[in-house]
Amino acid sequence: MDAERAAAILAEIRSKKFTRKEFWSPVKGPNTIRILPSWTLDLSQDFFRKTAQHWKLGNNQDLWVTCLAEEGYERCPVCERIDSLYRTKNKDDEAFAKLIRKQTKVLYNIVDMNNVSKGVQVWQSGITVLGDIVKFVGNAKYGDISHPTTGRNIDIVMTEAKESKTGWNDYAVQPDPERSAIAELEWLEQMTDLDSLVKTKSVEEIEYILANGELPPEGYTPEAKPVSTDTQKSPERYGEPKETKKPAEEVKAKPEARKEEVFPKSPTQEKDVNALLAKLRKDRADKVK
Repeated sequence: MDAERAAAILAEIRSKKFTRKEFWSPVKGPNTIRILPSWTLDLSQDFFRKTAQHWKLGNNQDLWVTCLAEEGYERCPVCERIDSLYRTKNKDDEAFAKLIRKQTKVLYNIVDMNNVSKGVQVWQSGITVLGDIVKFVGNAKYGDISHPTTGRNIDIVMTEAKESKTGWNDYAVQPDPERSAIAELEWLEQMTDLDSLVKTKSVEEIEYILANGELPPEGYTPEAKPVSTDTQKSPERYGEPKETKKPAEEVKAKPEARKEEVFPKSPTQEKDVNALLAKLRKDRADKVK
């Protein structure tokens, strides 16, 4: 491996580049899946992980960062930049602000019931799909669709952009009318820690990206102020507003707990997952006898 190849690999690692191939994606038409409960195995916890990202950053608009405000930090430099851009009342600034605004994403552990041999996979949806799912969870007629014993399979019906009214891929949620237990207990042991998939950069790293249009160099420290040496680069290219406001005093502390979710929890959720698993195993053994 030569130095150039090593540098390329290092850059990819440092960018924490998002790869869709790691996630399950629905195909056109109905996709029957089973959404699994919380990866913590505490059934009182949410079965999803909500986060948000800012895209289209950098010289080539090929960088993205997790929104720190969404993760509960005191500051998100991109959100601050967006506010500043809107305040200029400049059309170009407003257009760039819309381009880099946060996009909410939701992660789930799921099993594709049409391809169970792949085991547990991670699915990423938009916030609208999550809203459709939790509407059913909050309906006593359906209850917690992620429950291992009394949940339901659901169909995610995908309509491709070229056929949808919105011009984007559309997704409809249709729960199975019948409750059912998960087919394999091992699925609960294969779940991914969804928190581990949410990668954040520091305030200083994000500020560097906004100022220079590229990732900070290796060994970059907060004390070293990001300054672009390329005189041909225009500040507006990286979202620098034509009228700027002195940034507020930086607060680096991260809260101890995430913000409270706005989505309802099912009143039927159980907390003692060990007892539940013991019951599931006993029921399975009794059926074999």
